[in-house]
Amino acid sequence: MSYCALRFETDAAQAEAWSDALLDLGALSVDLSDPHIGTDKETPQYGEPGMPGEVLWPTVRIDALFPQPFPDSINDGNAGTETLTPPRNDSAPPLPPSQPSPKGGRSRLPSPSGGGLGRGQEGARLNQNHPKALTAALTKIAAALSCPLPLFEIAPIAERDWVRETQSQFGPIAVTDDFWIVPTWSTPPTQASHLLRLDPGLAFGTGSHPTTLLCLRWLREHVRPADSVLDYGCGSGILLLAARLFDAGANGAAFGTDIDPQALIASRENAAANRLDARFVAPEQLPERTFDLVIANILANPLRALAPLLAGRAAIGGRLILSGVLEEQQEELCACYEPWFEIAPWQTLDGWVLLAGIRVSGIGDQASGIKA
Repeated sequence: MSYCALRFETDAAQAEAWSDALLDLGALSVDLSDPHIGTDKETPQYGEPGMPGEVLWPTVRIDALFPQPFPDSINDGNAGTETLTPPRNDSAPPLPPSQPSPKGGRSRLPSPSGGGLGRGQEGARLNQNHPKALTAALTKIAAALSCPLPLFEIAPIAERDWVRETQSQFGPIAVTDDFWIVPTWSTPPTQASHLLRLDPGLAFGTGSHPTTLLCLRWLREHVRPADSVLDYGCGSGILLLAARLFDAGANGAAFGTDIDPQALIASRENAAANRLDARFVAPEQLPERTFDLVIANILANPLRALAPLLAGRAAIGGRLILSGVLEEQQEELCACYEPWFEIAPWQTLDGWVLLAGIRVSGIGDQASGIKA
C-alpha cells in the first residue's frame, strides 16, 4: 500500500478538533507535535497521571497519514464535520511564521519533502496543487471550526522496509564501559562483558531514556548479589533483569510488578530471552514480604502516592531507588519519603534525577500503620 503525509499548523485550541476530523476523514493516524522542535524555540511539555488537562504548544504541527489513493470518505461532502463544534474562541489568531522542519522531530511520520510550510503566494500554490476533493474537505472542516483554511502540504511516502528502518533506530546502548543493552539484531560490542538482549516493544524500558539509564548505572555500581529485589512498575522488566544479571534476587527473590498486563508479558519474554530467573506478577499477586532493594522508575505523581506502599515493601536497612523525577521535583519527592528513608539525589542526567535512600527503623511507621 502507498501512503502520503498531510502537514499543517494550527492554533492549540483547534488541534484536537482537527485531529478528530482528520481521523473521521480516513486518516490512518494523526500526530501532534511542536513545530519548533530541534530549535531554540522548542517548548518541552511534560505530562503524567494526576496533572490537570492536556498541555499543548501555542501553535501545533499536525501530521496525518493517509492511504493512497485517498479513501472514498474524502469525497463525502460532510466527511470529517459531523461531530465538530467551533472552539470557544470564535476567532482564531493568525498562524505565526512557520519554521523549517528540523531533523529528529517527534512526529511518527516521516517529514514531508520540501521542509517547512510555505507562506504567501508559495503557500497558496501549495494548497492549489493538491487534489480538489481533499482541499474541499479541509475547507469544510475549517468552516465548521470557524477558522481559516490553513496552508498545508502533502507529500508521498516512499515504500520502505519499515522493519529494517525501525531496527536501524535502535542500536547497542552503553550503560557503562562493560555493561550494554543490545537488540537481538545487533552484534554486541567486544567490550560488553555484561549485556542484556532487549528489543523495543510495547512496554517502557529500552535503556535509552535517562530515567532508565540512571537506574541501570546505579545497579551496576551498587547492587549486591545477596539482595532480594522488587521492581515496582517494571515496564519491560529491564531493571529487574539487570539486577539479576549481577546476581541479585537469586533463589526466587526477584519480583517485578506492573498494572499493565502487556508489560508483564513483555517482561516474562525478556527474562526468557536472557535466561534469567525472575517473577513478574500483578500487584495483588506479590508475596507478603519485604525486600532488600526496591526500585521504582515511574513518574513524580505516582511516586508521591506510592510512598507508604514502597516504604512497607522495603526491609529495615534496605535500599530504595526512585527515578522518573525531574530535577525541580527532587526536593518535594525526598520530603515525601523522609518519614521512612534517609534519601537524597544520587545523579542527574538530561534534567532527570535518581533518588537513593536507605530504610530507617521506626520513623513514621506508627503513623502510617506499616509493618516493616
